Amino acid sequence: MIPPEGKALVYVVRPNRAGGLIKFKFHVDGKHVGTTKARRFLYSVLDPDPHLFMSKSENESEMQLNLEAGKTYYLKQKIKLGALKARNELIQL
Repeated sequence: MIPPEGKALVYVVRPNRAGGLIKFKFHVDGKHVGTTKARRFLYSVLDPDPHLFMSKSENESEMQLNLEAGKTYYLKQKIKLGALKARNELIQL
């Protein structure tokens, strides 16, 4: 997918099978935009500005990116072992 003119495109991917039944909530600038499960993805079309991305499971992992118009960004939700359920870490690919 190509970003619409004047916008940026951000994909959030969760490529691994680990923790397959556990859902991770994903927020942009404090607003819930979707939930991922194992081997799934979601995307957001955003204005070219600084944005705060947050992935929630047992923990919260945050990342701030200054998006540029016309660019596509990829964030990976890396799964980790947690005390009660899976933990996660956002990584820019």
